[in-house]
Order: sequence, then structure tokens, then C-alpha cells
Amino acid sequence: EFRQQQQKCLEIDHTGMVVAIDEGHPTDVHPKRKRVIAHRLGKLALAKVYEYSILAESPMLSTYNWQPDKQTVELSFIHAGAGFSLSSGKDVIGFNLLGYLEGGSEQTSIQPTQIVIDGSIVTLTYPKNFLITEVNYAWAPFPPNNLVNSVGLPLAPFKIELAGNN
Repeated sequence: EFRQQQQKCLEIDHTGMVVAIDEGHPTDVHPKRKRVIAHRLGKLALAKVYEYSILAESPMLSTYNWQPDKQTVELSFIHAGAGFSLSSGKDVIGFNLLGYLEGGSEQTSIQPTQIVIDGSIVTLTYPKNFLITEVNYAWAPFPPNNLVNSVGLPLAPFKIELAGNN
């Protein structure tokens, strides 16, 4: 929730934010590798203040399209550049779905059954018997995450609450 509130500050003129979720530590909120963060802040200043034509912002959720009949949620992002890639591993990590197994009364958490990346769009698929209420990415104090834009900047954490199945 704290990160979400920080992101809302971008609505204020002349503000910027670099995402450091990939530089986290399980017991310390402050990244140990300060040079990485300084480099990101420098690029952000070059882009926003000095108007260099460079991609200096992390990808952020722009819109989503929930299609319950297809059991998919299509997510669109800004600042993805030429598209997403993985900073580590061969599978996307960090997405989590909350909801109810059909007929169940206790909320449960599952991973998407399929994640398809197409440029700046990510489509998540979930099981037919799952009544989805929330989609999130890197939504934890020290979350697993590995989705980055075309210049290696990490996807900003987000949470979407879906109405209808609550």
C-alpha cells in the first residue's frame, strides 16, 4: 500500500519516481546497491528535466481488460519501450491472483495458469473454477519479480481489485 501511495504522487507536476523493487532486501527496505538507484535517478533527470529522448521510467500499469468468459485479464503498460523481457529465469514471477475456488467461502491465492507477453501487453489466464477478485504484481515487502522493460527497468508493483466476485 505504501508503494501505491508513492506512485500516486506522480500526479503532482514536476515529480518523478524510480522503481527499486528489484534491488530490495528481506530485512532492509533501503537498497544496498545505491549506485543502481543513482543511475536510474540520473537517467530520469536527463529525460524529464533536460528532455533527452531516452526511456528512463519503469513500466507501470495503464489499463486492464478483464474477460471472465475467457478466464483472462489483459494488462497494458506504459513505459515498456520495445516490450518486456525477464531479468532472471525463464518464467515470469511476481503475479498473484486472489479469489475463491467455486463454491468456496475462503479467499485463496493462486498463480496464473498461463502468462503471455506481447510487447507492452501481458495476458494472465486462470482456471475456470476460480472466481477472481484481485490481480497483483510484486505486492509484498520483499516480492519475487523479474519483468523488465526494454532498457532493464523493473515493472512497478500494482494491485487491481476486480468487482463482481467479492
